[in-house]
Amino acid sequence: MVLINRGTSTRRLTSHQRWRNWRRLLIASLAVISLAACQRTQEQAPPTPEVGFTIITPRAVRLADEFNGRVEAVDSVELRPRVSGYLQSVSYREGEAVQKGAVLFMIDQRPYRIALDQAAAQWQRAQAASQLAQLQLERVRKLMQSRATSQEELDNSEGSAVQAKASLHAAAAAVDDAKLNLSFTEVRTPIAGRAGRAELTVGNLARADQTLLTTVVSQDPVYIYFDCDEQSYLRYLAQRGDATRRATPPTPCISRSRTKLVFRMKGRWTFLTTGSIPRPVRFVRVCGSVIRRTPSRERS
Repeated sequence: MVLINRGTSTRRLTSHQRWRNWRRLLIASLAVISLAACQRTQEQAPPTPEVGFTIITPRAVRLADEFNGRVEAVDSVELRPRVSGYLQSVSYREGEAVQKGAVLFMIDQRPYRIALDQAAAQWQRAQAASQLAQLQLERVRKLMQSRATSQEELDNSEGSAVQAKASLHAAAAAVDDAKLNLSFTEVRTPIAGRAGRAELTVGNLARADQTLLTTVVSQDPVYIYFDCDEQSYLRYLAQRGDATRRATPPTPCISRSRTKLVFRMKGRWTFLTTGSIPRPVRFVRVCGSVIRRTPSRERS
């Protein structure tokens, strides 16, 4: 029996009342605990995650190997003068594309024109001497028929005619040489391509076969050199020929820049080598030049 003090009076509780009070207290405690648990669960519950997905579809995939390479021109020419002289003009802009046979440099032509005129004059003199020797030979032959001259005179006339004819041929060759030297004063490019920096400016002396004037490189097609591993080399070598060692069509290739953009440059093998010698691939132009190719993000 429990006594509860309420001021100055004392009241006794029965067992039934005590059990009812304990039950109410238990129910209230459970309700408070449940409410606190629900609030905590709502506060700590993470958001629903978003899951991405993709649809997998079968398709044909082209197997390819990637190697680092460098681009080089198929043709490269160092322009040097064939004759010596002072540079008179530069007839191109550095870095521009030039056509085959275009005049890039001009050397002073005046000394060579004078040399040509002198050679032409020597040829005229030799021609006159040859004609005179031929006339003398014919005259001596007529005198020989009438027994009016000696055999020695005839022999001398024939020898003079032959010498005069030889001098005429030499004079004609000198004229051709002078014409050739005059044409060499116009330095032309033997190939089509892109001209580099002019190594000599107007007014400077250019020495024959020594002074470098500029360099011209071809633009299309180009070579791409690269090194590959041994397994790839053996695989490519097997693709170049069958068991009977007959040649098969070359393997097609495509070039990409360092920016991961695919350039529309398709090429084919030219040859494969072993050791440290690189393997060139020849690329044929599809659009534009090597410097101005249009990039594409589609890989073919």
